[in-house]
Amino acid sequence: MKKLLELVSVTAGYRDRVVLRDVSLPVYEKDFLGVIGPNGGGKTTLLRVLLGLIRPFAGTVTVHDPSLGGRNLGYLPQYKAVDRDFPITVEQIVSSGLAGGSTIFRRTSSPERRRIEEILERFGLVKLRRRPVGELSGGQMQRAFLCRALVSSPRLLVLDEPDAFVDSGFSTSLNDILRDLNREIGIVLVSHDIGAILPAVKNIACVNGTLHYHNSCEFSRELFDSLHCPVRLVGHGDIPHTMLKRHGD
Repeated sequence: MKKLLELVSVTAGYRDRVVLRDVSLPVYEKDFLGVIGPNGGGKTTLLRVLLGLIRPFAGTVTVHDPSLGGRNLGYLPQYKAVDRDFPITVEQIVSSGLAGGSTIFRRTSSPERRRIEEILERFGLVKLRRRPVGELSGGQMQRAFLCRALVSSPRLLVLDEPDAFVDSGFSTSLNDILRDLNREIGIVLVSHDIGAILPAVKNIACVNGTLHYHNSCEFSRELFDSLHCPVRLVGHGDIPHTMLKRHGD
């Protein structure tokens, strides 16, 4: 499978504080990578390195896909990063995903307007296009910022704990949306709830200062017997079963 991005022996943090040490991670085309770990373990720092928002102290970040030049990735930030008092509508939120760093109030081209209309329609936000961000429910805000992340048609979508947005009953539809999107693009999703993401993910990165990468694989009885550690199988019926072996701290 083709790699989109790759971190090799990356150490990163802020000023003189190291948050991640000697981290290596591949991100593949049409991957669904789940990133899990404790609060303060470095999950958001890892995303910032992937997005090109911070430069590592050491190691390399290689962009293998030319379409990701300048880290043109779709990004859904944490809920706490959204200012509900900012005077912006749903349509303006979505159009800002096409701004390329310029003002969100710039004039959009005809192709851009068609793309905005298409993405609003896909996620059921046409009737809310003039609604101010401060009047949106959690699920509506989630969809608006997801549209913003997708409006530029990125090859990779990065989500930082999207379940923090969720209305009651919307988490199931979000999972369905992500599974559908994963047929088209790669996804990197940070979550504090491993149970919520396991049915959808293909690979898992456990982050706590360092990183342990678990790639998906079928396992034999011989492999199961050779682990000599507690194993929990998660899944039922048609949902793929996932096994994570124990790793060091």
